[in-house]
Amino acid sequence: MKIIFLGTPKFAATVLDAIMMSRHEVLCAVTQPDTVKGKKNVYSPLKSYCLSKGLTVFDWQNINESGIEVLKNYKADIMVTAAYGQMLSQSVLNINRYGVINVHGSLLPLLRGASPVQSALVLGLEQTGVTIAKTALKMDSGDIIMQAAAKISDTDTADSLFDKLAVLGGDLLVKALNAIEDNTATFTPQDFQLATYCKKIKASDEKIDFSLSSKEVSCLIRGLSSNPGAYTFFNGKRLKIYNCIQIKTEEDLKAGQLLYTKKELIIGCGTGAISVTDLQLSESKRMKTADFLNGIKTRPLFLG
Repeated sequence: MKIIFLGTPKFAATVLDAIMMSRHEVLCAVTQPDTVKGKKNVYSPLKSYCLSKGLTVFDWQNINESGIEVLKNYKADIMVTAAYGQMLSQSVLNINRYGVINVHGSLLPLLRGASPVQSALVLGLEQTGVTIAKTALKMDSGDIIMQAAAKISDTDTADSLFDKLAVLGGDLLVKALNAIEDNTATFTPQDFQLATYCKKIKASDEKIDFSLSSKEVSCLIRGLSSNPGAYTFFNGKRLKIYNCIQIKTEEDLKAGQLLYTKKELIIGCGTGAISVTDLQLSESKRMKTADFLNGIKTRPLFLG
């Protein structure tokens, strides 16, 4: 089939690569506009991938206003989205004869919304997965074509889980495209009574509350790693914590209390404690804890 692909992050680039290796033809891609960092324009990971493959890529501010006529001219069979980042109008959904299908990072109808991968970790789930579904106007509500489950390990972060699901999603998507082309695909309506939802991550969600249990703190940290990153304050400076492990200590640490060893930074929680393994202090670079400890001069007893 002839495909138009919509996506933005690394997850989308991995999924697109699976299609590029299949029997299907990608005509063009659409991504979010460049961001500006300093004086430089920064491409999305999908745009960088497309340019490396010589694939035409558009980056409209609003696809519903700027893209409809352009995309119609490609006369594609189907449109595929994977973490694109814009809501599609009915006019966009109607461009191609097979409509639009989406690669969603959860087992729908669970975790509909903008942050399914991060939310699965933050909630402490033991399993998540990928769903290939027909795109409808209401977010993540379309009929399910295929699903595949994936276990969440105690060491998974959002980064590692995104990578795992991207590979799984790319393989599953190719199977779904094959089935649609061969007229063997099934479309199963979702059970709306089982639906759960996840919201877009806000700044207020990123601050760590150490009065929670060590498991809840660990899930939050791993779920927001490495974008946007969970944070606290150390010596009055913002400290992003990207990874940690739950530990037991002989010390009876209070919530937010710090314990230092030669290579460990241990933080007390409401119950239990965590040992930080990967962090970044404001105005510094991301580093391992041992390197961080070697560079600090003042060692406070509590965060703040």
